[in-house]
Amino acid sequence: MDWEFLKDKRRKSSRIANKRENKSRIAKVYKKGDKVLIILNRMDRGAKLNSPTEGPYEIVKVYNNGTIKIKRNKYFETISITRVKPFNE
Repeated sequence: MDWEFLKDKRRKSSRIANKRENKSRIAKVYKKGDKVLIILNRMDRGAKLNSPTEGPYEIVKVYNNGTIKIKRNKYFETISITRVKPFNE
């Protein structure tokens, strides 16, 4: 087996999948004080007609690794920016 060939093939496949996933993503720069909605998955949502989002929550801190800290009810939660969308008032 050519292990280097397999590693290169996996890396290439991973890059292609990342490009495909990020192609439809809207670039949004979050900052402290912005409000966001949390996108719920189907299991958290419950019934079919329930709201697909929860919030709005205020951003307390923005990290460089693609996460943000929000104030959620009585506690703070660190959450990925891929799970939130901007709240427009």
